[in-house]
Amino acid sequence: MKKIITFVVIIAILVAFLPWITGYYFKQQYVDLIATYNAKHPGRITLVDYQTGWFSSNAKLIINPISAGDLSPQAQNNLSAATEFLKNTALTLDQHISHGPLVNDPISHTLTFALASIQTTLHLSEKAETLLFGATKPNGIGSISVLAALNHEWIYRVQLFPMDLSFMSMDKTHWEGIEGTVSF
Repeated sequence: MKKIITFVVIIAILVAFLPWITGYYFKQQYVDLIATYNAKHPGRITLVDYQTGWFSSNAKLIINPISAGDLSPQAQNNLSAATEFLKNTALTLDQHISHGPLVNDPISHTLTFALASIQTTLHLSEKAETLLFGATKPNGIGSISVLAALNHEWIYRVQLFPMDLSFMSMDKTHWEGIEGTVSF
């Protein structure tokens, strides 16, 4: 009887620590993925914050779509308003990461074994949102749901929300949004 109780206690401790262990392992892969990308495209993705928790973590990334090195010397000297806008526009990703090994699959909405599940809200810079939306800014421009499977496959669902755009005193344009799923 003592062996059974000891076995059950050991299993309970292991089950209790699994989310923390998978969260720690996922964070290492996550940071390595960003470093690998930045080695080819310096300064594009900045991990601003990563708060590790027991069952979940929160991260904040800033993605810079254009850097000065992307522009030719002539373009750097003759920046148009559009190029200046793009150069100074960053995309902010606010992420909630649920640690495995058992997570809610954000795509099929079922429980599944995986390393992590990530819910991301996309935000433009304050300047870009003000320019595009005026005083009525949405809560993000879209979302990305990711399932990081145990076999290293990542499945993404990307959604850009419908919005009414007011841009440079033009008439309002209505964007119906877009949604799609991809894996690799």
